[in-house]
Amino acid sequence: MDSVETSQADTFPFGHSSVQIVDVPRLDPSIYSLTPDEAEFFKAATGINDDNMLRAHILRAQEEAYKVAPYPCIYDFAFDILDIGRERPDAIFLDLGCCFSVDLRKLAFDGFPARGIISSDIKKEFLELSHFLCRTSNDMWAGHSISGDLLDPEMLSVAPVMRGSKVGSLPDLSTLTSLNPLHGHCSVVYASCFLHLFTEEQQLHLARALVGLLSPEPGSLKRHNSRRKH
Repeated sequence: MDSVETSQADTFPFGHSSVQIVDVPRLDPSIYSLTPDEAEFFKAATGINDDNMLRAHILRAQEEAYKVAPYPCIYDFAFDILDIGRERPDAIFLDLGCCFSVDLRKLAFDGFPARGIISSDIKKEFLELSHFLCRTSNDMWAGHSISGDLLDPEMLSVAPVMRGSKVGSLPDLSTLTSLNPLHGHCSVVYASCFLHLFTEEQQLHLARALVGLLSPEPGSLKRHNSRRKH
């Protein structure tokens, strides 16, 4: 197996603390590869139809994101594209630790109403780079974004699991500054490659907090995909 070129240990801010990442692999453009479905999506999302120009654009976005935090999903282009359709007229899809928000862009591309899509990440720069990658702006994208630390109760507090009928009216998603108004309203809470970043105690706290966001309507769900640690 070929060795991966690495840099020295780097320290990156993470919420109210910081983490040190040892042997950060240097970006390798040679591993760039899109499936036909991914290429179709990115061409539609960016308006770039030339394969070479699209490659250069995605690599530039990858480079800028890697400066914010060298996550493995950025290094290996793990966009994790979803194929979830429209579930209900007022559905809310919340993606936590969204990075580029590519999953959400593809979700809207497949027909899920963008007005019910919310992306959240502790790094505000990732939310801005989502617009760079897809060549959009806040005026062009109907989805919503909220940056903040999920361990901060002002951003996300633990609330009882909602049961029975639907809870109240939906909040105005365009005015959200935290996730707390979403308690009992989310159709899907998606946390891909996310919880493994925290300690076991923090994971338990977040699991309890995330469940409180789910709507009591049948079919609401929380999904988490974890990356294996090496």
